[in-house]
Amino acid sequence: MRPRASLTVALAAGITAGGLWWLAILSTTTPIVALAAGAQVESAPTRSFELSIRQRVLVGGATTLRVVQGEQVQLRLVSDEPMTLHLHGYDIETTISPERPARIRFQATSTGRFPLAAHLFGPSRDLAGAHREKVLLYLEVHPR
Repeated sequence: MRPRASLTVALAAGITAGGLWWLAILSTTTPIVALAAGAQVESAPTRSFELSIRQRVLVGGATTLRVVQGEQVQLRLVSDEPMTLHLHGYDIETTISPERPARIRFQATSTGRFPLAAHLFGPSRDLAGAHREKVLLYLEVHPR
C-alpha cells in the first residue's frame, strides 16, 4: 500500500518601504518543494495639503478637501496663534502654534464629510474657551 501524501502551505507577508512582499512555502511528505515569490504592490498614494491659518480663518478660501477612500492624507498646518486642531470622525487631535507647525497624517478609511475644527485659541489657552470651536474646513472622503 502506498502512503498518502500530504501538503502543507505556509504563507508569510510583510510590508517594507518598497511595498508588500510575500513568501509561500509548500511542503509535502514526498519531495519537498519551496517556492518564494516577491511582489511589489504599490502603496496607497499620499495626498498632501499645505494649510495656513491666519486670524482663525483658513487662508485661501478653501472650505473642502476631497480625497478617495484608502488614500494616505497628510495635512501640513501653520498658524499665527496657538490652538488645538481636531479632525472629527477620525478623532485626531494636535496642537499648533506659530513656533510649532503641525502635521496630521492618516489613512482615509472612513467615508463621509468630517470637520477640521480649532479649539483652545490664543496664548492663554484657558479651559473656559475649550468648548468653543470653529470649523476651519471639511474633509470629504469619497468611496473608491
